Amino acid sequence: MLNRINRRLWQDVLIAALTSGLLSAQMTVTGTISGSVTDPSGQAIASAKVTATSTTTSEPRTAAANEVGAFNLVALQPGTYNIRVEHPGFRPMSEKAWWSAPMSAWRSATWPCRLAT
Repeated sequence: MLNRINRRLWQDVLIAALTSGLLSAQMTVTGTISGSVTDPSGQAIASAKVTATSTTTSEPRTAAANEVGAFNLVALQPGTYNIRVEHPGFRPMSEKAWWSAPMSAWRSATWPCRLAT
């Protein structure tokens, strides 16, 4: 009886160890690109479209600037991104951004942009 309990306990410990290893292997480090969109005079541009496209996967992430021009592109994998900001009445703005991260780090980048008319 005691032998059966010990065997069951070791099976549970082994399953827990394997499961936690799999879960930690699935965790990824992500980052955020945030910023503000303004016009040439420094006034906020609400609802400007901000797109970050991964140069590795071609996957686009899009955010809209809020009423004070602020935006957040969250859960970005480490890598290089082409950033494009656009709004009707303004010339689009494009720039390349990149970041790399050690396994235990979480990164955030601030990117202010001023659209020209």
